[in-house]
Amino acid sequence: MKIKKCPSEKILKTLFYYKEGHLYWKKNYNKMKRNDLAGYVRLNGYTEISVNGESHLSHRIIWTLLKGEIPDNFQVDHIDEVKSNGKIENLRLSSHTQNKQNQGKHKSNTSGYKGVNWSKQKCKWECRIRANGSRIHLGFFDNIELANNAYTKAAIEYHGEFANFG
Repeated sequence: MKIKKCPSEKILKTLFYYKEGHLYWKKNYNKMKRNDLAGYVRLNGYTEISVNGESHLSHRIIWTLLKGEIPDNFQVDHIDEVKSNGKIENLRLSSHTQNKQNQGKHKSNTSGYKGVNWSKQKCKWECRIRANGSRIHLGFFDNIELANNAYTKAAIEYHGEFANFG
């Protein structure tokens, strides 16, 4: 997945200042006025900012502005999953895989627990996790809480600090 590089830290420092998770314009820029909040919230929840006619995600600009250039093949992950939370303490570098591990349960989830689904065939709760590029079967359980406990334990083991329990 190719991600557009942010403008340089030097350019960003001439355009923006950071305050409490948001970027503000340092000077008048196009139709924006000095001290205006930069960007707009897209339908998917991310804040987007246009710089020199190119759109960039604000959390990536914040990282570059405060921490420096984002290395190739890295993403900026929102620890709390809140796309509008651009506070620097909520951002961290991650691989694409780690970023996916930090996602909550899928919108089509029907069990209410990440990694847990009902097996009609076995008439039990099935638990699986994705790790190391594979889908790992964690077992069948009579009780949904036991299945969730198995997922939680596996997520900690396989995903570490990026473990998300849904």
